[in-house]
Amino acid sequence: MPRPFRFLPPLTGLLAATMLMLAGCQRATEESPAPGGNSPTAAIRQLIDDLHHDDLVAFWKHGLPPTDHAALVARWASGQAAQVPTDAARQGYRQWMGSLTGPGARQALAQRLQQQAHRIDRRYGDQIPVLIAIGGALARRTVVTDLALTPRQEQGLADLLAPVTAWAQRAPWLDGGRAGQTAAVAVDTARSLRLATLADLRALDFADAMAKASRLWAGAKQALAPYGLSLDAVLGSATVTLVSQRDDTAHVRIDYRLKDQPQQVVVKMQALDGRWYPAALGPIARNLAPPDWGSWWAPPGVGLSRSATNRDGSPSPVQ
Repeated sequence: MPRPFRFLPPLTGLLAATMLMLAGCQRATEESPAPGGNSPTAAIRQLIDDLHHDDLVAFWKHGLPPTDHAALVARWASGQAAQVPTDAARQGYRQWMGSLTGPGARQALAQRLQQQAHRIDRRYGDQIPVLIAIGGALARRTVVTDLALTPRQEQGLADLLAPVTAWAQRAPWLDGGRAGQTAAVAVDTARSLRLATLADLRALDFADAMAKASRLWAGAKQALAPYGLSLDAVLGSATVTLVSQRDDTAHVRIDYRLKDQPQQVVVKMQALDGRWYPAALGPIARNLAPPDWGSWWAPPGVGLSRSATNRDGSPSPVQ
């Protein structure tokens, strides 16, 4: 049985990276610019351009200094090579992916989601907002632990995620019609990946994995829209302002709107060799690794181990 929470560390890493880059612009050229930006604000705009156009390959190339990006690619490759999936994992993956890509998958998944929504509504009902608040706190704690955030940084992350949690607590998650839309998006996205076997998945290098992740990101944006959150609208609403700059350090303020409510975040930027990068992306990249496919389909109750391949030394604090 798949255990989705095994994806939590890499997914929350991407969430942290995304929430730090809430701005939007139009892609001016088909050519990929150099890593970083020639100014703090230009660097932010480039990264959000990548997110807005569902291009995580470009996002990591532009967001990291070349040496850091090369190290990330190497860590990903070593993490893939170190894994030895079991026959049970291979079979479990085929069954799971087959349930999303086989004939009648949309109808079958929609029915399962609707049944689950009905059971949850019957058992928990008005407790859903409380459960979402608890889940949000757990996700935030994962980011704090993985990135070794200071108390001040943790509070900043809490402030950043608060409006998202408030939306999630009011979203119509248990609506049966929306569950059908979610099922359609999930099936279409899974089919677009063209990863029928675990061997197909493990054969992906970092660039190929991020190209597939770009499809997942696009699918996630599409799936959230029926529940009242348009990430493209959030991205497109933002403006970027330079707050301060001194030597090789700068701070950029990003103003945006979430559900028509004004929001704000300040991102610390650092310069290296004349190019500007978000200070938070380096620690996030050092915690980005392929999931442990060998134990992904382990039977319930089997402990989850964090192998050395999932970390590059001790977590580094976000500056």
